[in-house]
Amino acid sequence: MPHIIDGMMQTDTSIHRGGIVIKGVEKTYRLGRRTVRALAGVDITVGPGEFVAIMGASGSGKSTLLHLCALLDTPDAGSIMVDGQNLAALSERQATLFRRQTVGVVFQSFNLVPTLTLLDNVLLTARLAGKYDQSVRNRAIELAGALGLAERLTHRPDALSGGEQQRAAIARALLLKPRVLLADEPTGNLDSISAGNFWRLLKGVLAESVDIPTTVVVVTHEPAAAAYADRVLVLRDGKLAGSFGVEGQDDAGSIAARYQHALA
Repeated sequence: MPHIIDGMMQTDTSIHRGGIVIKGVEKTYRLGRRTVRALAGVDITVGPGEFVAIMGASGSGKSTLLHLCALLDTPDAGSIMVDGQNLAALSERQATLFRRQTVGVVFQSFNLVPTLTLLDNVLLTARLAGKYDQSVRNRAIELAGALGLAERLTHRPDALSGGEQQRAAIARALLLKPRVLLADEPTGNLDSISAGNFWRLLKGVLAESVDIPTTVVVVTHEPAAAAYADRVLVLRDGKLAGSFGVEGQDDAGSIAARYQHALA
C-alpha cells in the first residue's frame, strides 16, 4: 500500500529504493504532420548505486527517456519508478518536491539564472530545497574548485564560457548528493581535460555515497565517457538494442567496438 512521506506518495517497493525501474514505456511526438515514435516499449532496470551510460544515434530516444525520468515529460504508456516512487502517482507539486529532494539533473541547456553569480547558481537548488547552510556553501565552493571554477565564483553566466557554464550546472546537480543523477551529454561542451576531471569527480562522489548510494544515468555519444560506467545500454529506434558490462580495462576503443556490436 502506498503512504505519504513529506507530502509525497511513496510505494512499498523498498527493493527498488535508489534505483530506476522502467517498464513498457512508450512516447510519441507530433512534428507538423509527422508522428515520431521516440520510445517504443522500453524496459530497463538500473540498480541502486549503479552507473549506467545510455548510447545511441541521434533520434534513438535516449534524451527522451532521460526527460521522462526527470519528470520533465510524461510517457504515453508504461511506468517509471525512481527511488521507489511511481512517477505517475505524483501531483505537479509533489513532482517538484521529488526533483528537489531526490534527483540531480544536468542537461545540455545549462539553465543558469543570468542575474546570479556562479556560486549562487550552484547553491540555488539547496536554497529552494531549504537545505542551505555553511557546510553546503563549503561543499559548493569545493565542487566548483574541483571543476576548475575557483576563480569564477563571483562571475555571472554572461561572463562565463559555455564550458564554464556546463561545469557550474554539473556542480549544482552534485551539490546535495542526490539519490539519482541524470545527465544528458554532461561533458559535451568541455575540453578533454575538463571532461576527465568531471568523470573522476563523479566517480569520487559515487565512492563517498556508501550509506545512500547515488544512482547515475548518463546519456552520451562518447565512448570515452561510457568507459567510466558500470554498464552501457544501447538504444536504437526507441527500443533497447542491447547492453554490456564495462570492465576496468575497457577504453574508448573497446567501448566503441562493443557498441557497434550491440547495434549489429
